[in-house]
Order: sequence, then C-alpha cells, then structure tokens
Amino acid sequence: MKILTICLAAVLVFLLVVSAYLPGLLTPPMSPELSTQPSQTTPSVPTEVTQPTEPTQVTEPTQATEPSQPTEPATKPEGDRFLISFAGDCTFADNLTATPSWDLFTSVVGDRYDYPFAGVKSYFEGDDLTLVNLECALTTYDPTEEEIKLLQLDVKSFRFRGPLEYVNILTAGSVEVASVANNHARDFAEPGWKETLSVLKNAGVGYATWGSNCLITTENGLKVGIYANNSWVTESGMVSNIQKLRQQGAQVVIVSLHWGDERHYAPNEEQQKLGRLAIDSGADIVFGHHPHVLQPLEFYNGGLIMYSMGNFSFGGNRNPVDKDTVVIQQEFIRTADGSVVLGETILIPCRISSTASRNDYQPTPYDPTDPGYLRVLSKLDGSYAQQWLEQQAAKNPAA
Repeated sequence: MKILTICLAAVLVFLLVVSAYLPGLLTPPMSPELSTQPSQTTPSVPTEVTQPTEPTQVTEPTQATEPSQPTEPATKPEGDRFLISFAGDCTFADNLTATPSWDLFTSVVGDRYDYPFAGVKSYFEGDDLTLVNLECALTTYDPTEEEIKLLQLDVKSFRFRGPLEYVNILTAGSVEVASVANNHARDFAEPGWKETLSVLKNAGVGYATWGSNCLITTENGLKVGIYANNSWVTESGMVSNIQKLRQQGAQVVIVSLHWGDERHYAPNEEQQKLGRLAIDSGADIVFGHHPHVLQPLEFYNGGLIMYSMGNFSFGGNRNPVDKDTVVIQQEFIRTADGSVVLGETILIPCRISSTASRNDYQPTPYDPTDPGYLRVLSKLDGSYAQQWLEQQAAKNPAA
C-alpha cells in the first residue's frame, strides 16, 4: 500500500511539472512573417540614413566605378569650403501646340516668379552657386515660314516657349547659372534663341551654350568654369575646352552635357565613355541631363559624374509617371596650396511636384518616411538601374 501511494504521488508530481511547461512546448516558433525584426526589403542606398530629417550625405567610394559603396575618408582636408547645387531640367513654358488649360505651366505659375522654387530655395540660397538646365526659349519671337521649313519646326512634337519675364523665376530662386545647350533652346529659331540669351544676360544669370565656356567667380572667390554641349560633342573639342578653362584660372570645372536616351534609367556606353574622358581630362563634375529620369551617380578618378538629373520644374509634361528628382549639393575644398578637391556630396531627394497626383511644377523635398525618398537614392546608387536593365533583358531576350 505504501508503494502504491508513493507511485501515485510521483505520477501527480510529474503531471504538475508537465502542465507547467506544456504551453511553451506546444507553441510553434514565430514565423518570419510575424517576426518583430523583418528582413530588409528597401533598395540599397548610397549611405546609411541615420538622421532621417537631414539630407543624405555621401563621400567618394574607394571603388570609383561603384558609387553605391561610399566610405568615409580617414581625414578631411583643411581649407576653404564651397558649395555648388545642381538640379535638372527646367522648362518654364507651355508646349506651343498644347490646348489652353488650367494646369499648364503658365496657368499655374502666372506671374508668381517665386512659386516654382519655393520648396527648394533655402538650399539654393545657402550655397555659393546653383546650376540648372534651362530647356525652353524665353522669347516673344514667332519664326517665319521659311525658318519653320528650314529648321523643320513644323514636325517637332514639342516646342517650349515661356514669356521673357520668366527669367525672374531663376533670380527669385537664387539660381546663378543655366545650361542652354539642349534640344529645345532653339525651338523658336535663331532670333528666339538669341533673345533668350539676352534675357539671361540682362538678368545677371550666367549661361553656357553649345560648345562654349562660361567662367564665373562666386562671391566667396571660387572660380568656376562651365563647358556645355550635347551628345554631338567631339572628344577633342570637349578636352580642348576643359584645358582652356583651366588656363583661364578655373579652380572647378563643370562639363554640362545634354545626352543619353530618354526614359532610360541606365547610362549608355557613350555617356560612360564621354563622362569618364571629361574627368580624366581635368573636369571635376559632369552634369548630365536629357533622359527626363534620374540615372546613377559615378564617383570616378576624383570627380563626380551625374549621368542624368531628370526633370525639375518641368512645364513640358502636366503629369509625368515618374516624378522623382533630386537636388545635389557638392562641397569643394580649397586647400592651402590652392588646389581644389571634392568634399561631401549631399543628396536631397525630391518630387517634381508638391503633390503626387499631378505636376504643379513646384519641386519639393521628399519626407524621409515617403517611399520616394529611398527610391530616389536607389536611382542614384545604381541599384534601380540594374533592376531596370534586368527587366529590359527579360522583355527582349534576343537583344
């Protein structure tokens, strides 16, 4: 009887222990979908965003052909620091053939010259120089029938003309220089183009045209040389003009090129060849535009190639599908011996409009919590372009 009692007691103790641990033993492990630490699904970015309320800063990577892997230099050189801002295509105009509407650039902006750059003016005011691509004519000129026939303007799908007063958009937005070497600067024949240049000059806005040089000294004493051209540029002509700017005392040389394939997220071979040649020949920055979408940045041989800056305040399309854009601010450091080197590169992801539903022509920085913020960075670090190339290859396997 004692033995039976002891056995029953042992069984009772065993059941009590099992009941205490049974729920934990029967609970399945947490599935990946329910994990409180989800796997990273956002695209790779140029640098870790540790301060989401601040623009992203990147510095030259150790591998020049891999801008997506930036590293912090061991030491930063001492010297005077300067900041130059870059933004993409600015079309302060309506398409000549467009039907009058409430949402055209001239209808939305009217005479509010401070409106287009209201969302980014603080960046432009805080730098030493701002450069954009002005892709329109500011003129009152109407081409003659002979000019229309000679230049084939009648078969051109898009012709952009803005009023003379729209030069005030640049001055009100603290933009000091415009590149006008593009395929829309002569939309209104030679007289319209010359009037555009005259308007810029009279407003105190510097400009660079096809195959020409522009030399500017900032208020803080930095001499900046700009050479502009389009995809028809010759290698010898570009190299010669870079050398001329250096001989004229330019401490920073910028090559502005209107090139590439429209709506392509990756630069083509010709862009890469010309861009790298420009840096190898003494340029510090290659400022690319024309594709109307963002293409990657490439840190190369001590310089920076911006393959495509995309649209910015762009009156050429009322509601483009891709509204991503960026302001890039490049720091330059002038050391004690007078040489100038690149410092930090600051990326400010933006949308071409203050609203996502349509184009209101007012570029606005993305909130860091917006998916567009990281999407812009993925377009600049090359990961978006790689995905796009893979999709194109899948669509055209024979190519």
